[in-house]
Amino acid sequence: MQPSQSSTPTGIPTSALQQRRSRVQCITDSLAVKAGCGDCFQLCGERLRSSFDDRGYTILERAVPNDLEFSALYDDYKDAFHSESGSDTARELNDEVSAWTSLASNAVAYSGAPFGFRDRRERTDKEEKSYFQYASPLGSFLRSVRGGVFDRSFALRALTRRLDELVTHADRAFVSVLSSLASVYPELRNFHHLIDARSVMIKVLAYFPSEDWATGKHFDKSLLTLVMHATDVKSDKFVIGPFSQDGTSKFLETPDRYVSDRTKPGKALIFPGMMWEKLGVPSLKPSPHAVMPHRGPGIRFSVIAFLLAPNLNLRDLFSRSA
Repeated sequence: MQPSQSSTPTGIPTSALQQRRSRVQCITDSLAVKAGCGDCFQLCGERLRSSFDDRGYTILERAVPNDLEFSALYDDYKDAFHSESGSDTARELNDEVSAWTSLASNAVAYSGAPFGFRDRRERTDKEEKSYFQYASPLGSFLRSVRGGVFDRSFALRALTRRLDELVTHADRAFVSVLSSLASVYPELRNFHHLIDARSVMIKVLAYFPSEDWATGKHFDKSLLTLVMHATDVKSDKFVIGPFSQDGTSKFLETPDRYVSDRTKPGKALIFPGMMWEKLGVPSLKPSPHAVMPHRGPGIRFSVIAFLLAPNLNLRDLFSRSA
């Protein structure tokens, strides 16, 4: 004899109602997929695909630390690279980064992505920005170098500790979104190795005041890109749109990422990149995006994480969009 099942006053079995509430909660959490959510992956995946197709991106609620923690990270960045000793720190850092990237296993894991600090203002193309590209294994290597740059730069040590924490947040979001995508893109159901072999690279950018576009319209050479924070989200300069067949987008829009309470967890923005083309998944298209001119005051900071597939030759992928 089967055990009796309790029901609600409406006659709906309690277990069915709980399952329905779980699905609804999964949707209202804006794709913040939770472990144990069961078959709500299908519903979340459908919404994710629709959002990518219609807008080029989706917003993940409460996916990143609060605004105050990012402010501390940006202070560390300025102290490390844009202080009196910043040029010496950058030079020593890049020498040690070169030793790490020369190891074949690292080149394979990150498909040849570049690492280290760059100040584009030193170039003639008038890009008014600097950036630092980092991965947690790189941090472990830098800490192991006796008498290296980490021993002399407290700000760089503090910066990389904060970035390691952000990599954890980004990795959690990437795994959830990959699982959701696999439920609605049949081509991904045999790509379990992507989760096992995934690599996460994180980038801190500093945009200095300029009349030129901070970053022209382009695609990312990634599987997924997670825009974790920017200092100007109330008047956001970041714009993005859906892929179109001619390789451009009919429109670029400014996403709503603003959180008024600086002590509350923030919103992150996620969208697909170009690596799917190399993996033979033509239905998952990259999203064109750009950063409009930042005219000040002060520096516009941003943190972006990239999910990368290993061992891909990306040299023939042209990321610039028309």
